[in-house]
Amino acid sequence: MKTLIIRIERAHADPAKDTLRARENDLSFECLQEMKKYQEMITQFHIILFSPEIQGGGPQVSSKKLGQQWQEIDKYY
Repeated sequence: MKTLIIRIERAHADPAKDTLRARENDLSFECLQEMKKYQEMITQFHIILFSPEIQGGGPQVSSKKLGQQWQEIDKYY
């Protein structure tokens, strides 16, 4: 999981570099979008776990929803 988090953070930090590498690995645009959504969900999940007093009014993220989103990404492989 730690490796995945690092990978997602790097993708977020430099999207152009990530897009270039994704093309090298033949990741589709849709797959990249699903990965970005997963990253946003992880961020929300961290807030819910560690700083619930600052969470916004958006949708609640749970470990179950994270698992479901990961399954969406897995469909592209």
